[in-house]
Amino acid sequence: MELPRTAIVSRRHGFIYVPVPKCGTTTMIRALAALHGLERSGRVRRMLEPAFWTPDAATDRDAPLAYYKISPTNRAAFFAAHEGMALVSIVREPVARAASNYRNKLNRFASRFARPAYWAGKLAAYALPFGMRRQLAAQNGVMRMMISPDGLVTGLRQHGVLWDRHFWPQAQVLALDRLTYAALLHLEHLEDELRAFLVSRGVEGQTLEQVFPLPRHNVSSDLEETRFSQASLAALAMLYAADFDALGYAPPEA
Repeated sequence: MELPRTAIVSRRHGFIYVPVPKCGTTTMIRALAALHGLERSGRVRRMLEPAFWTPDAATDRDAPLAYYKISPTNRAAFFAAHEGMALVSIVREPVARAASNYRNKLNRFASRFARPAYWAGKLAAYALPFGMRRQLAAQNGVMRMMISPDGLVTGLRQHGVLWDRHFWPQAQVLALDRLTYAALLHLEHLEDELRAFLVSRGVEGQTLEQVFPLPRHNVSSDLEETRFSQASLAALAMLYAADFDALGYAPPEA
């Protein structure tokens, strides 16, 4: 497995957060911004801009919190340079993550494997010239009318799950065969598990309390609104077998 492509380094508290797509990244960035006294309102991408890491880069070396993109040639050097810092990430029940991808990242699948649905969604978005949220909602709504949850799973069975990191197994994003994590926080219990992790890193008092309560993150709505057939559940259990094995989740009953 290749090493992770992105990382957020907390030098103040001695840990590195490795984001996994569709596993609470926005919530965690807001929490880390609060932990380090940064503004946590507005668009997340304005709170913490990623920069490319290089072994000799001076950028952000003294910053208490830094967000890095890491090129393939620098990934081993990055983790070697930060040896001794605790690694942490957030993981999610694999079927719920697949449902979230269906609800929110169907365009990535459609752009490759279902072009008519993709362009129909684009046309629906263009009909609403004002408001990105409205455009995305219209685009996703049209694509979901043309691609069912089971249709997505059928496509994943045909094309695999390695063509886009949003669909990669979480174990592969995290490179669990190469890296050891101090904590894998479960999105379903993130409030309690993140608090326990921060306490283990010596965070206490007002510094700890300014992180909580976490920004609202509804981990159940995607799964409640996305129904997979028993055959699709069995297929997801096969496609994401590594995640069920490694992350502490029971596979769905087919």
